[in-house]
Amino acid sequence: MVLFDNAVFFKAPIIRWLQVLDILFIMPAIKTVKQGVIKQFFKGKKVIKLPIRALFEEKNFGLLKITFGLLWLGLIAYAFLLAPPNQPDTFELIKNLSTGRWQGINPLVIALFNLMGIWPLVYSAVLFVDGKGQKIPAWPFAAASFAVGAFALLPYLVLREPNTQFSGEKNILIKFLDSRWTGIILTIGAAILVGYGIGQGDWSDFVHQWQTSRFINVMSCDFCLLCVLFPTLLGDDMTRRSWKSSGIFWLFALIPLFGSLLYLCIRPSLPEVSQ
Repeated sequence: MVLFDNAVFFKAPIIRWLQVLDILFIMPAIKTVKQGVIKQFFKGKKVIKLPIRALFEEKNFGLLKITFGLLWLGLIAYAFLLAPPNQPDTFELIKNLSTGRWQGINPLVIALFNLMGIWPLVYSAVLFVDGKGQKIPAWPFAAASFAVGAFALLPYLVLREPNTQFSGEKNILIKFLDSRWTGIILTIGAAILVGYGIGQGDWSDFVHQWQTSRFINVMSCDFCLLCVLFPTLLGDDMTRRSWKSSGIFWLFALIPLFGSLLYLCIRPSLPEVSQ
């Protein structure tokens, strides 16, 4: 696959993704590129893969950082200004969902609420490794995501830097999160919840609650956003494990929830590198 675009397109994170996916591309604004390469491109001949690592240095995420920041502000604005109003029984609903008193609650709401507890574990399996190479610790954001989901993870995505290496030894927590058994257990739990929600849930009631309850509405949007954001961390994690495959990346990235869970089930173990 060959990608040809304006030089503005090639920001540092996009270049890194193209490298991970092994996509051939050419950047026309680089003066050091020989004219013959450009001619070969337009003649339809095989394009020579340019030495991108030599042409580009690691920079800040730039455009992505701004995007994540605006997305975070937009999510907050939506939740408090545009979403449906709070319902009087919202606190009681959250308390019953948290304590397992599920009688009379739509199974779709039960499933969604519990899946929002699985997502932070999925992200933690990547964040705690990624955070070891950051100036900011990842654990506060991962911990807060159990309560507020993407509201806590988006600031981390704004503040983090590219991190494609892992050095040092894996502690007990990272070993647990890095284990394929953790991914398998989470996948089984998610499958049970999804099957329960779809099989037993009342869709018309759920749509009504989505339209009238801020809690249900924002939680649904939060779930969708978590599905979309995971690939932004996937490329670096695959690179840390020396796993470069375009088809595999898109398999994990394009399947909501279960693509991420499948990745945790089959990804190679994180190699320990002495500092």
